[in-house]
Amino acid sequence: MRLSKNRVKDEDLKRIKTGVRSLRLLGVGVKSGLRAASLMVGAAVGKRDKEAVYRETLRSAVDFFVKEVGQMKGGVMKAGQMLSVYGEHFLPEDINRVLKSLQADSPPVSFTVMKKKIRRALGEDIFAKAHIDPVPIGSASLGQVYRMSIVWQGEELDVALKVQYPKVGKAICADLNALRRLLSMTKIMGDMDRFDEVFSEIKSMLMREANYTKELAALQFYQHLLKDDKVFRVPAVYGDFSTKTVLAMGYMPGRRLDDPCVRELSQQRRNRLGLALIRLLFEEIFVYRQVQTDPHVGNFVVQIKEDGFEQDRIVLLDFGAVRKLGKVYVENFRCLALACFYKDKDMIIRYGIKMGFLRLEDTVAMKDLFVRIVIQATLPFSEEYAGKCLQDGSCASHEYDWSSSTVVGELSKLARDAVFSFRLRPPPKEAVFVDRKLVGTVTLLKILAAKIGPRSLGLEYLQHQSLPKNDSVKPVTTDQVS
Repeated sequence: MRLSKNRVKDEDLKRIKTGVRSLRLLGVGVKSGLRAASLMVGAAVGKRDKEAVYRETLRSAVDFFVKEVGQMKGGVMKAGQMLSVYGEHFLPEDINRVLKSLQADSPPVSFTVMKKKIRRALGEDIFAKAHIDPVPIGSASLGQVYRMSIVWQGEELDVALKVQYPKVGKAICADLNALRRLLSMTKIMGDMDRFDEVFSEIKSMLMREANYTKELAALQFYQHLLKDDKVFRVPAVYGDFSTKTVLAMGYMPGRRLDDPCVRELSQQRRNRLGLALIRLLFEEIFVYRQVQTDPHVGNFVVQIKEDGFEQDRIVLLDFGAVRKLGKVYVENFRCLALACFYKDKDMIIRYGIKMGFLRLEDTVAMKDLFVRIVIQATLPFSEEYAGKCLQDGSCASHEYDWSSSTVVGELSKLARDAVFSFRLRPPPKEAVFVDRKLVGTVTLLKILAAKIGPRSLGLEYLQHQSLPKNDSVKPVTTDQVS
């Protein structure tokens, strides 16, 4: 086996060790709290606008928080990323933009550190037979991916080995408690008691993502579901090399969705891939009730004919963020989506209350704002884009041009109003991760520059069951919800 010549770096280990991390977070919190107090005192004794000072205080605290936490690995960084997902719903845009910087690729940890973890996980026999490239093919907040080749039971295997950073799983609870104290000291999220459910959900997702045995099971689940699919491929799983902290999958080459060679494919070929992504979105939510909630561009590769593949295919690579959805939630969401398709304001408000987005005592203005937000989110599914697309990507008229889509941008503008109207109210926990899936899928379609009219496809999934009693869809005109 070829070994790395990289030297162990003290800083690599400091990013991982729980005690060092907790002390560092405490120091960050104290410093950031003092910065916030200084700004607020300045507002009290001066004549500065309190709202402007509030915004500056938040921005300063988040900026400082991201700078420090962004250098750390594991649960702290991952939790910060997840908070940015929640932040879409209740934090001002400029502040959440800073939090999102944690989503960038993190610098890799030395192979010398990771090699010890791999040796223990694989065992001496397998480790001795394997050849592992010391340069990771991917790195993230919880671990790194290496390419490994090995002859096993008479077969030569090409393996993508996902290896968790040492002690990350054990540090999650301590990380979250420290992060909660930090956020409380910096006042980024106001009264932290309102966010108990948010942190409980983040803890649950982190524990799941840190358990590669669960990811292996999710990967096998998707393998079974998509085994006959004409577009999607799922890597093979190698249980002999997998543990709770190491996951061995078949290495599957391909190009990123944003690769120029993919973007230069014909419109019909890109439409075929885009249509498959929309179909997968609806099937995950309404058929499987199990959703991969992190559909960013790095979790897919495309295999195209020009590279020697039989046909264009999308490879699904990451299943750590798979989340199950309750039957009641999915049914309520289906009814809300159908109401949006037909712009039925009364039904939108009724299901907004039922799902926890709204409250009965909310003002008319707040309810109208919610209606505008959800109708904007379903704009690509409006009647004007009702043209049917075939599985090969060829479309009739009325297609929606995803490359020029302004849905996410317009939602951000509406969200700015919602932040102050709903006063940092946490959203329903399931909705956040479904929203993450929706926005991620829209982003992928935008990258592909697909031109698809998805309304007919959407209605196939939304109308497969009758609506609950007393819920008949009543279309309204746009001016009634503006």
